Amino acid sequence: MALRPPPPPTIDPANPNIWRWEDMGLTLIHNFITEAEEAALINGFHAHESQKPKQPTNFSTKKRISQHFGYNFDYTTFSASPDRYTPIPDYIASILPRLPQVLPGEPFRLPDQLTVQYYPPGSGIPPHVDTHSAFGEALYSLSYGGAVPMQFRPAGPNDARKMRLPKRSLMSTAASPEPSSASSSPRPASSSPPPGTSSLPPSSGTSKKEEEEDPPAWDLILPPRSLLIMTGPSRYGYVHGIRSRKTDVIPVRMLEHLGQVGVTGLGLVAEQDNGEQDTVTPTERAEEDGEGEKVVVAPRRGRYSLTMRTVEFETAGHCECAYPGVCDARIRQEQLEEQRKTAQSNGQCASTPSDASETKTDYTT
Repeated sequence: MALRPPPPPTIDPANPNIWRWEDMGLTLIHNFITEAEEAALINGFHAHESQKPKQPTNFSTKKRISQHFGYNFDYTTFSASPDRYTPIPDYIASILPRLPQVLPGEPFRLPDQLTVQYYPPGSGIPPHVDTHSAFGEALYSLSYGGAVPMQFRPAGPNDARKMRLPKRSLMSTAASPEPSSASSSPRPASSSPPPGTSSLPPSSGTSKKEEEEDPPAWDLILPPRSLLIMTGPSRYGYVHGIRSRKTDVIPVRMLEHLGQVGVTGLGLVAEQDNGEQDTVTPTERAEEDGEGEKVVVAPRRGRYSLTMRTVEFETAGHCECAYPGVCDARIRQEQLEEQRKTAQSNGQCASTPSDASETKTDYTT
């Protein structure tokens, strides 16, 4: 099945590299970093990985590999750890001041929770909504290496239902948290840690009827060196993920819209024996699918992502968004109210919801 193209973006007349979907608070900036910076990020990732006190990393496996800088992501509380802080390396820190301010009227804060991921060809990200209360509104995700289509759709009733299922640890759905490196150092917390995150646990045994209830989804190709920014509805009320598969069937019209950066990023420009690039265009390689659509089969390549967020230790557990169905803070309030009513009926005092009743999963874009 071919990818479903996204709705038309608004292209910035002053900078055609900037695409916006203003109604959902989504921005994609092409060529945000240079090829030299991309190479530095990739080399830095592998150098850091080689210094870890463990067996050499096998990059040929299907499992993604994670590295954390700033406040480390905590896979047991599904939020940032106030006690674990890894200094941000220069090859990442040099990029942060260039991040655009996308929240007018609010002071700009540099991200202090950064997760670098390597996704081998064929791996994906389960559909999820990133944490509401533990992190700030703006979420920045830099893609480099290979390109990949990311799927978006509005959160629906099924997502709200899944959010209220018993908590599942990321330890069973993603790579285990990496042991802190020699450069990691404890940092005292100024306040209590945030409650946790509010993304969606993988569902099992979902019925066909439930799947049909999900709102329509569309795919956005993330070229290498592009920066995706989520705010507003896309940050709080949309589900996003990446399908696990070795190839993508891409309509030619999507590639033509992306231009050359999309073609090369998807591995559609082959290297000849003399080292020069093949000049075959996507249109020349296209085939018709069963519905008469001109499509190209693109092999997945290894992709890296740098997810950048700001930690909200002071206001963690509080959220005023317009999407209570998939909001971890609202769900926690519901649980507290349910426990209060139960305790009153039993003549007991209400207590904080136990971990077993919370659903907080974060997959990192």
